Amino acid sequence: MTSTAAPCARFTYPAGGAGTVVIDLEGAAPEDHILRVIRTQRRFYESDLLDHLAGHGPRGGVYVDVGANIGNHSVFFGRFLADRVVAIEPDPHLVRLLVRNLRANGVARWTALPVAVGARPGTGRLSSREGYEGNAGAQRVVPAGAADGPTVPVDTLDRLLAGLGEPVADDVRLVKLDIEGMELEALEGARHLLEAQRPDIVAEAAGDVEHAGLHALLSGCGYREIARFCATPTYHFSHPGRAWPRGAAPSEEKR
Repeated sequence: MTSTAAPCARFTYPAGGAGTVVIDLEGAAPEDHILRVIRTQRRFYESDLLDHLAGHGPRGGVYVDVGANIGNHSVFFGRFLADRVVAIEPDPHLVRLLVRNLRANGVARWTALPVAVGARPGTGRLSSREGYEGNAGAQRVVPAGAADGPTVPVDTLDRLLAGLGEPVADDVRLVKLDIEGMELEALEGARHLLEAQRPDIVAEAAGDVEHAGLHALLSGCGYREIARFCATPTYHFSHPGRAWPRGAAPSEEKR
């Protein structure tokens, strides 16, 4: 880590035949919700979801982490499941932590994009949800005129991936979305990706209305809902027409 004074969490994670791997994650603040949970549980945040993906998610290819925060999921994806990670996070402070965590944990192939994802290109503002000031992951992007927070660029997932070129854009196997109620808008801006590549989708949906919207859009594209995880409901959708190789346990054999 960059400084002994930085708020950090260290734990070990079993990696199949490779034994255990030491994971170091630097957090946004000592009492930030995500870092506090990692420290208390001594494992990855939302480990139930990540353990499920280790056994039932696609292996190899590109994983896209939308709302990457400090990189908890991106580090897991890059170390154990994917060949490359595209981590997308609009908060400049969190982007710096994300990059440091990817580097510190030996993720070999990654791209970090400092942008928000939506249904169309534009700009927005970062806004903290009332009552969640101690949770950097609870920020959301709202229309530019609706709040006083920092201005951030917004782009569609289809455009962002196209800008990374064919080796990345043509092998997307999973997209994870945790962007505080903006998941449906992000998928609206990923229509080409959904139709052309049919990656697995892991998306948060805090309430019944949000879940119904996700389910309607994805089922209309041929997806099936597989499972639900996490304290804030997060759903795994997969397309039966896309038979990705799937793993049985985290592995470091390819590294």
